[in-house]
Amino acid sequence: MSAFTGTAEAAIAAFFEHANVALSSTDKARVESAFRDAMQQLVMLHHYQAVHGPLPAARLAEFRARSAPILATSPHLGAYIWRVQFKAEGANENEWYELSMRRSAIQFAIDDYAGPPVAAEISAEDVEELDGELRELGKHDEQGPIDPADIPQGLPDSHWWWHYPEQFK
Repeated sequence: MSAFTGTAEAAIAAFFEHANVALSSTDKARVESAFRDAMQQLVMLHHYQAVHGPLPAARLAEFRARSAPILATSPHLGAYIWRVQFKAEGANENEWYELSMRRSAIQFAIDDYAGPPVAAEISAEDVEELDGELRELGKHDEQGPIDPADIPQGLPDSHWWWHYPEQFK
C-alpha cells in the first residue's frame, strides 16, 4: 500500500546525513536541497513508526536532543519556511504533494520540538501566512487532495493540507 520503504532508524540516519551536508556545503542550492531532505525525514520518522511501531521514548528523546541544535541553526529553518511559502505562492499544478510534505515537516518541527532552541526559529505569523496561501491555492488551482495511498502514515488529523481541498472538488 505504501510507496515508502524504510525504518524509523533509517529516517534518523538520513536526517543527520542530509543535515550534515546542509551545514557543511558552501553551495546554496545544495544547502537548500539537503535541508529540505533532512526536514522530510521528520515526516518519514512518523510514517515509519506508524508502520513498524514506535521507537522507544529514550531513543526519540536522544534524536530530538541531537537534532534540535541542527534545526535551530540559523538561518536554515526560517529560510525553509519562507521558501515553502514562496513555492506555494507560485505553485504549478501537481506541486500539492511537495507542499504538503514540507508543511508537515514544519508542523513536526513545531510539535516535536516545542520550546527552545527550535521554537525560537519558527515564526507563528509565517506559518499562518503559509496556511493562508495553501488554502487560497487549493481553492483556485488544480491542487490536492492527495491520493490516500500516497499519504505518509502516522500523520495527525491536524495535517489538513494532505486532504485539502476535498470540499472544492
